[in-house]
Amino acid sequence: MRVKAMIFMVVGAILLGFAIPTVIGTRNFLRTAIAVPGVVISAGPGGVHAEIAFVTKAGEKLSYIQNGEISKMTAGQQVTVLYRPEAPWDRPTINEFGAIWTGTGALLLIGVGFIFIGWLNYRSKKRTHRG
Repeated sequence: MRVKAMIFMVVGAILLGFAIPTVIGTRNFLRTAIAVPGVVISAGPGGVHAEIAFVTKAGEKLSYIQNGEISKMTAGQQVTVLYRPEAPWDRPTINEFGAIWTGTGALLLIGVGFIFIGWLNYRSKKRTHRG
């Protein structure tokens, strides 16, 4: 059914529509972020969702829960924290690929996957209707 294929492609396009501003935002964040040393205060089950403490260049002491695909962390572990100088409390992150790019990458891959599956479905229906 072509409608099903079109729905998959539209959903994929919507996901890509959300992913593109996320990529731009992440790139802008990386371009302006300040890197400072941080330390893992505590780690959740399996060493993920760790609480990270850091001190900004201005001397402000902050801590946050790190989300995203990160390597197993342990209390006391030293990390590098990236933060926005104008809002250090707003989504700081450790300088690790998974922590920075997981959400964006997931949106991109799922969006492209939906478009690809829809396109394959559309093509296969088109071929069966010719015969």
